[in-house]
Amino acid sequence: MGKRILIASPVNQKEDIFKEYLNSLRKLIVPNEIEINYYFILHNCDNLIKYLNNNEKYDILNDNISLIKEKNKQKQWTTENYKKVAEMRSSILKKAREEKYDYLFMVDSDVLLHPKTLILLLQDNKDIVGHLSWTKLSSQGELKANCGAYEGWGTYNINEIKYPNLYKVGWTGRTTLISSKVFNNPNIDYKQILGVDNTGSEDYAFCLKAYCNIPDLEIYFDTRLPSRHLYQEKDYERWMKEKSIYEI
Repeated sequence: MGKRILIASPVNQKEDIFKEYLNSLRKLIVPNEIEINYYFILHNCDNLIKYLNNNEKYDILNDNISLIKEKNKQKQWTTENYKKVAEMRSSILKKAREEKYDYLFMVDSDVLLHPKTLILLLQDNKDIVGHLSWTKLSSQGELKANCGAYEGWGTYNINEIKYPNLYKVGWTGRTTLISSKVFNNPNIDYKQILGVDNTGSEDYAFCLKAYCNIPDLEIYFDTRLPSRHLYQEKDYERWMKEKSIYEI
């Protein structure tokens, strides 16, 4: 019997970016023995429903929380934002557990994947494996990866993981393949651990809880075939100018 994978994410996104995101997911190469299902939590963005196909399931969450606030075209995250994202991600873990999936592929709604990404991560055969996308958090900042070391919340830069490889890391997020061994444990979620530094970031909290609840767990990070992260408006504009180069 083949494996079942749930591709999912919380979504609070601009229409143009969401369309690129869905197009990227639909182009993923999927092995014949794999069954893929999709699930999105649309947070204050009912307008995105029209872009979903019938097999791309969703729930709607409307409240008065703005997921991301922008200032001078730079994204600004708040404690309230992180808490809401942690709640949505945790509910996705629960869904994967209750519906007995073999893997959960959590892909943020501003990440564009190479078509071979899923095959690559399945071949890695790890319980938690992240996938590389570089980000400049500000116009003056340096490129940072979506992973870091065991100590603290620091993120790796381009000099630390510049070679295409599979690395052992302390934490990862944004684009993560998670096995049922992890999400079947009800003690593992994305919610902040009160009194523990850095767990305001939901990805860091998730990885720390996984370490604490699964003996001998190791977290990996694959830097082959990097994804594109459309984090700022300028990233989207650059992608639209360059995308024809990457069409497969």
